[in-house]
Amino acid sequence: MTVELSPDDATDPGLSPLRNFGNEVMLERTRMNMSRVELGRAVACGESLVAKIERGDRVPQREFTEGCDQVFPHGNGRFMRLWRLALRYAYPPWFWPYVALEKKATGLRMFNPRGSSGDRADPELRDRHPQGGPPQGSGGPCHRAT
Repeated sequence: MTVELSPDDATDPGLSPLRNFGNEVMLERTRMNMSRVELGRAVACGESLVAKIERGDRVPQREFTEGCDQVFPHGNGRFMRLWRLALRYAYPPWFWPYVALEKKATGLRMFNPRGSSGDRADPELRDRHPQGGPPQGSGGPCHRAT
């Protein structure tokens, strides 16, 4: 069972950008007397995905947004503009600093406590540490005598 949103919800200024995007989709769809099934067919997705997007439960894909701009011609690209804003705030507030950091990132590094990937590329280090751990016979705390 799906819950239809009231068009009155679209006037709430406290809505998140994602919820606002969904309300705009619902308002345009109802204005054009379209069902969720019809909109889903027009933008190549299912009725349940349309419902989730309208409720603000799901971040729409770019293809959905572009499809809405084609299906609703009076929007003049409104859905693409709203989508960019919705993407910016699609994360919980505590995660926003990480999104900002990711935009500045120029590379990705991984940490592995058992050894770094650079050790594997250097033949001299690879021979000294064949399993990424301490050298053979080092007598480390986890070393078993053979």
